Amino acid sequence: MAYFDNFIYSNLEYRKNQNLERFPSSNNYLQAFCSTDIKLVGSFEYTSYNRFAKDVRRLLRKYNVSEINITKFIKLFHNDLNSLDFEVNVIGKRKGIFDLISINEIEEIALARGDLNKLYLNKYLYEYEQNDPEIIELKKKLQKRIALNTKISDEKKKIINAFSRKRLKPFIMNINPKFDSQLVMEGNKIVPENTYLGKVELNQIFIKVKNLITKYVDIIYFAAYWKSLNQQVLERYN
Repeated sequence: MAYFDNFIYSNLEYRKNQNLERFPSSNNYLQAFCSTDIKLVGSFEYTSYNRFAKDVRRLLRKYNVSEINITKFIKLFHNDLNSLDFEVNVIGKRKGIFDLISINEIEEIALARGDLNKLYLNKYLYEYEQNDPEIIELKKKLQKRIALNTKISDEKKKIINAFSRKRLKPFIMNINPKFDSQLVMEGNKIVPENTYLGKVELNQIFIKVKNLITKYVDIIYFAAYWKSLNQQVLERYN
């Protein structure tokens, strides 16, 4: 095993000194991307819905929307939110597949630690590591790198704006007819209580929900990107 370890480190150091990428030729790389892209479609994690449900419930209560209609609002927007989740997952994972510098950084940590079992046998590397100081520090560095990348920022902004224009705004501005009446007690009588939001309130809700979605996109993108980086490291050893 010592000989094997030395071989890996020697190969790593040689390629670093020669400025070579530790990945197959460009043709194989594109093939790996295509096959990985197809394979990863089924592995996306749709995480926005729970955040959305919690945040929107808190928001709509401030506008005196009844609980039954808050729940309806959230459920009606579920599929639209999943479509956004999917799109952002795709671009985040694609960025991870092609980010050789960051892939190499993760691989170097694993090799320096001698995590050969993880590299050769495990399904995951550091995707779900929450307490490791070195991994936490690396993730912070990568998050800063992503935040400073204007191309990525522009791509995310384009997705958010298109989604808000085509799906979010029409949904919110036309929500009133979808609200149900709720029976409430007034004195000794049971009367229907209707939820109705004025144009100013609807615009306010739209802006606040768009801000929430912007936050979700950043979270989804980085999570998909980070998982993709780790999986690309493991691909080199499988």
